[in-house]
Amino acid sequence: AMANALEHAPEQALRAAVAAWRSWMASGMHAEGLQWLRRALTASPEVSPMRVRALFATAVFEVRVGRTAEALPLGRSIAELGRRDDDPVRRADAAHLHCLLTWLAAEWKIIDRLLDTAAVDLGSVPPVHASHDHLRALVALSRGDPETALRYLDSSLHWLRETQRNVPPFFSVCTLAFSIAQYEGITMP
Repeated sequence: AMANALEHAPEQALRAAVAAWRSWMASGMHAEGLQWLRRALTASPEVSPMRVRALFATAVFEVRVGRTAEALPLGRSIAELGRRDDDPVRRADAAHLHCLLTWLAAEWKIIDRLLDTAAVDLGSVPPVHASHDHLRALVALSRGDPETALRYLDSSLHWLRETQRNVPPFFSVCTLAFSIAQYEGITMP
């Protein structure tokens, strides 16, 4: 079905790939999902909100297969598409997704500047503010700064309370994770 859609209805192929990416991720089908997303993006090059979602999914797969550097140009593309969008919610979301991908790629030298720049694009979009402040908290925790992280988590909760109940899913769920192992009787990360 995907192969046929790529040839005869590329926009539908792009929508199908975006609809399926989380399922591919959950099933461990990273390489296959990445292949379908790339093919759909190539077949349907038109600028659209669906393209932004496909670029994000592609970047997440790139990170999952260990190619974090590939996420950065995809994040920049998402940000560029967002800057050209007249819709304030999509513009804010694109700026936030760029920051999220930059964090996933561990680009510590530029993340603060991007977070600050994106905050301007957030305007008064509570759901994206909530997700963005949560990301800022994760960045602070990544640097060992729990006080700053708590401030941003409190701010994220504020924006969640300001978010209307009928908005579609919006929160980019991310957590810090690390492995723990025993070395000579000492538990270490």
